[in-house]
Amino acid sequence: MSRPSPSIQVGAAAAQGVDIEVGARIRALRKRRQFSLETVAAATGLSIGFLSQIERGLSSPTLRALTGLADAMDVSVAELLQDTQPDRGPAPTISRAGDRSKLVMWASGISKAVLAGGAPTSGSSYSFCLMNFDAKASSGEELYSHQGIEAGYVVEGRLLLSFGHQQWTLAPGDSFHFASKQPHRFENIAPGRTTVLMVNLHNQQA
Repeated sequence: MSRPSPSIQVGAAAAQGVDIEVGARIRALRKRRQFSLETVAAATGLSIGFLSQIERGLSSPTLRALTGLADAMDVSVAELLQDTQPDRGPAPTISRAGDRSKLVMWASGISKAVLAGGAPTSGSSYSFCLMNFDAKASSGEELYSHQGIEAGYVVEGRLLLSFGHQQWTLAPGDSFHFASKQPHRFENIAPGRTTVLMVNLHNQQA
């Protein structure tokens, strides 16, 4: 029997704490942008009630909700999930294997390990990460879309990519590339974990 990734083994109390922190960050960012809940609801297609529950830490945002919120507030998804880091200057950024930041969407069974250069920074044009899908994990039941371009390389496992009315099964060594505005969905169909090396270019046109 496969075991979940350690980064996804989150207890109920810890998971609630994550929801509260993420919700507070989303609310603070919305206030900083001077957006009302009504404005964000109209931009994302999410209900005002659901947005309010997310901000209060009462509901876990789905990947679809996070991408919609990120687009509406002109930030990366990573920026919604963790605090931004200060600019370290012109020196190369080195990311050691044991020190990587992990962005955990515990309710969906997905985590992201942020790689060098992919940390959320204000005005960042891209994100670079290892996306880990626990067994049976997916981005959600529905197709979703957002700004930018994304590309991925399957490192291990088997990934089902749904794109519009088409589907592809991707094995280790396979890769993909598409405009994120096209409705899409990811699902792990391997018995264990699936890992994908992902690059997302924000505010880019294919």
